Amino acid sequence: MLRAGHRAPDIEEADGGVLVTLFGGPPDTELVAHVDELVAVDTSLDGVRSAMAIPALFLATPLRAETLAAMAQCTTTEADQTLASLEAAGAVRRLVRAGRAYALSDLTRDRFRTRLGRTTRRALDQHFDLVCAYLDSRPAIGRGDAATLLDVAPNCASRILSDLTRQGLLATVSDARGSGVRYRLAP
Repeated sequence: MLRAGHRAPDIEEADGGVLVTLFGGPPDTELVAHVDELVAVDTSLDGVRSAMAIPALFLATPLRAETLAAMAQCTTTEADQTLASLEAAGAVRRLVRAGRAYALSDLTRDRFRTRLGRTTRRALDQHFDLVCAYLDSRPAIGRGDAATLLDVAPNCASRILSDLTRQGLLATVSDARGSGVRYRLAP
């Protein structure tokens, strides 16, 4: 999601190509070249949506199809297809297998390292992003699942899930207690 105070890049189609201007500055030729390379690999990629997705990830991770759809003024299905094509081309990766949240691939991060946002995020926020991505394809998460996903000890995973529940981000699935409790996204 774009942070407050940041604008989405200005995207224009000109002479059959895409012109990308980041934050009111001159055209971003490096990003245009990168998108052109990606489109050469996968001709089904939409250059405009791709040129919006990549700089959005410069500022904040993760990116979901709903956010890209709002930025690009397209359907969620079209945005989802763009993100899947960008993943196939190696520009982005899913945070969790079968999840719907995306981050820049290591290759893209290396290419644009000097331009990535320098926002400091709490570890709990990063854990919540991964838990949300996990819950994209599963109904609930338990302590063992969270420990594996977050690469922490089971007791630490319980504490993280409890903290997310106290913040109102997760809700328990049942009245179970102890290691058998399962969590889902809060309504």
